[in-house]
Amino acid sequence: MTGVEKVDDYTVDLILRGAYPLLLNDLAAIYIMSKPWMEEHDALKPGNTATGVVTYASAHANGTGPFKLKSYEPDARSVFEVNKDWWDKPQHNLTEVEFRPIASDATRVAALLSGEVDMIVPVPLQDVDRINGTDGLKVVENPSLRTIMLALNFKKELHAAPGVANPMTSVKVRQALWHAIDVNTIQKRLMRGKSRVAGMLVAPAVTGHDDAIDVPLEYDVDKAKTLLAEAGYPDGFKTGLSCSNDRYIADEQICLAISSMWAKIGVQVDLSVESKTTYFPRMDNGELDVYLLGWASLPAMDGYSVLQALLATNDGTFGGSNPNGLSDPRIDALARSASVELEETQRVDMLKEAFRITHDDALFIPLHQQPVAWAMSNKVDIPQFPDEYVRPWFAQIKK
Repeated sequence: MTGVEKVDDYTVDLILRGAYPLLLNDLAAIYIMSKPWMEEHDALKPGNTATGVVTYASAHANGTGPFKLKSYEPDARSVFEVNKDWWDKPQHNLTEVEFRPIASDATRVAALLSGEVDMIVPVPLQDVDRINGTDGLKVVENPSLRTIMLALNFKKELHAAPGVANPMTSVKVRQALWHAIDVNTIQKRLMRGKSRVAGMLVAPAVTGHDDAIDVPLEYDVDKAKTLLAEAGYPDGFKTGLSCSNDRYIADEQICLAISSMWAKIGVQVDLSVESKTTYFPRMDNGELDVYLLGWASLPAMDGYSVLQALLATNDGTFGGSNPNGLSDPRIDALARSASVELEETQRVDMLKEAFRITHDDALFIPLHQQPVAWAMSNKVDIPQFPDEYVRPWFAQIKK
């Protein structure tokens, strides 16, 4: 987009430099704010929670939604009341919504069991049966769009082994790492059978998915060892493995399991586990070797999200979430072609070809789509969506 032109009080023209097939998808994530309100409160420049930049708009609401912000206590609670002047017809029967961030799984579950809160998101998978067996409570579960995967370092050296050529630039090494991960055991034990094992980077509901590609490399320790030896690493090598412990379902446990699995093929893991508060800035800065990442292809709900952000070379326009030096000219060409192709069948074929290359060259290691699990009082009725967002404006409280 190169510019915006006002047509009248309710119409604007978006000026593009060329064809772009996903404009309407992207506009689903554009939120309009009042310019006079922003000028009044010196909030024209955007805030950024990742860097600590705050403005008046960071802690005060401005919009036209079904609820209004009543009070806000950072990291403690936010209280919303019904917006009686809302332009649409309410589909809920709420009078007030109180949101409390509770990082601890045990504390969050205890709050639900005690009746302190009416609903918790997410539910620790190990507590699903316990909650389901408690009178007056229920658990709602559905598949998520979010694919959990391992991203790899493609730079000349690994952070865990400076001065040594990076083994992961070899496709055989990457395939060996994939073969050495028992994704079915992770699915059964850590995810309690709730996840969906994945072989590609987008879920079945996302445009660009292909059943023929969505096949993980089989768990085969001997084959993994053979591939490492063929690549020149018969005794393995050392790498960093990083993950959050408060972002994805069982994220820390997944990394611990993979660390043990890789040890069986001689790969020595320097494991790092930390809060998402510090984890994601380090990821964005390219400071990690192998790291756990979740991607739901939202809001576009299209495989181009992965192609443009994760797979394309980071050149300032493409590859915005590719900090580790991944660069493949075939993928770059497909990303640029798909970005302007208006014929949908041809565009989707481009996405699938990029995912085929990604799979065959093991550029990422997909693990699974994690489940969406919510727990709530039986008196709460709220629809669940695969994008994991809680939408209280559709909630009904039974009297």
